[in-house]
Formats: sequence, structure tokens, C-alpha cells
Amino acid sequence: MKFRIILTLVASLAAAHAAPLGFLVPAYFYPGSLWTSMNYAATRAPLIAILNPNSGPDTTQNPDYVAAVNSLRAAGGKVIGYVYTSYGARATNAVRTDIDRYYSFYAMDGIFLDEVTNDANTNHLNYYAALYQYIKSKSTNALVVCNPGINTLESYLAPPVADVVVTFEGYTGYASYTPDAWVTNHLARHFCHLPYNVTDATTMTNYVNLAVSRNAGWIYITNDKGTNPWDTLPSYWTNEVEFVRALNLSRARDATGALRRDEQDSVAPTHRRTGHV
Repeated sequence: MKFRIILTLVASLAAAHAAPLGFLVPAYFYPGSLWTSMNYAATRAPLIAILNPNSGPDTTQNPDYVAAVNSLRAAGGKVIGYVYTSYGARATNAVRTDIDRYYSFYAMDGIFLDEVTNDANTNHLNYYAALYQYIKSKSTNALVVCNPGINTLESYLAPPVADVVVTFEGYTGYASYTPDAWVTNHLARHFCHLPYNVTDATTMTNYVNLAVSRNAGWIYITNDKGTNPWDTLPSYWTNEVEFVRALNLSRARDATGALRRDEQDSVAPTHRRTGHV
């Protein structure tokens, strides 16, 4: 019984360590070949696309987006809807209307809340906590992503305010970026980093490795830039997808190998005792 408990614990730790790195893609582009490229990527690594027809859901359903969403979900990806919050200044009813429209128009897996505060103001925390509960009322499995875009307080994650927090979004500074110490209190799947204007594939691979070392479970790195750096996929998108896939496979093998070594260490004493009988 003791060994079974130890092995169960080791298996749980190994599974957590081997949790695959995934993509959180701000897909602020019209359905077409780029969405098809995301469909392929979703078969290679976990992928969540942020749907954003018109700085929100727009006022009517678009059949092209219906088809794109359904196709990506069929490929194994997920889709969440973009909603801006103006750092807590946007009226709650307006935010809820956007959320309602997304769920009315499309098959949604959650909501991406943009322009999120990162301070200790109780009114701000209550604002986002209420939105969190409202989104969860749509589906208990709905994913709520909050985007302050910079380091924030643990209170934005520890109480139910968000499931995932974007703690880096920027066109410079990622090489020297340092996450807050409290980040290590939580699993990597709760954090996302979004560097853009990353000019080449070599830097991209370095940044992917940095993201993993900084306990980020979701990433998206692009060479896109300008006022909307999310209006296309990066020129090295295929390289990024395959690099993340290979990294996930390697981490899974490492975790399995560690588990097997621990299994051997746990049962070896029993075998030695049995051999002396």
C-alpha cells in the first residue's frame, strides 16, 4: 500500500511536469487560410484561438466565423471570444452583452477579457470577479482569460477572477522579463506570454524556452507588429508549431522516464528482500 501511494504521487507530479505547452493565439484576422493553418496546429499542440470579429462579437452572427470556429474545434482546438473592459471602466452591462452575443452567435469555449487592471483596488477585483462568475454561468467549463499584459497581483488568480492570466504582452523586453515570485505557487497552465515583433525563428525558439522556464503554460510568439500585431500569423508559424510539438514530446518522455526510475527505486527493496527468503 505504501509503495502504491508513493507511485500515485510520483505519477501525479510527473503528469503535472509534463503538461504540454499550448498556444493562445489572438486570431484577429478573417476566416480563410490563416484559420486553416491554426486547424493544423491544433492537431500538433494544444491551441486556443481568440475570436475577434470587430473589437468584440459585432452585432450579428457571421457565417464565415461560424464555419471557422466549428472547423477549429473539430480539429481539437478551442475558441474564446474577445471582450474589452477598459481597465474596469466599461459598463458591466455592455461587457455582458458582448459575452451574451458570443455565446448566442458561436460555439464558445470561454472569454478573453482585455484591458484588465493589475492593481489591488477592491472595486476592480470585484468587477472582474463578477464577470468571471457570469462567464461561468454560461458553462462551468468556460475558460476565463484576463489580460493585464504585465505582471499583476496573485489576487487576480487566487480568488476566482481568472483561469489564465496574460502576464506579458509586448514588442520588447521579453529577454529580460522577470515574472513575480508568486507565479511559482501555481501551475503553468494559469499563465500566458505574448511577445510580438520577434523578428526571426531563432529568437522565437529561445523565447519559447524562456516561457517554459518562467512557468508559462500558454504562449504565442509572432513577428507581426504595428497597431494590430495580431492580424496575421508569423512567417515562422510552422517552425513554431513543430518546435513546441517536439518540446512537448521531449518533456513527456522525460517525465515518463523519471516515473519509471522512481518505480524501480520503490520496488527494488522488495525484490531484494524476496531474494533472501
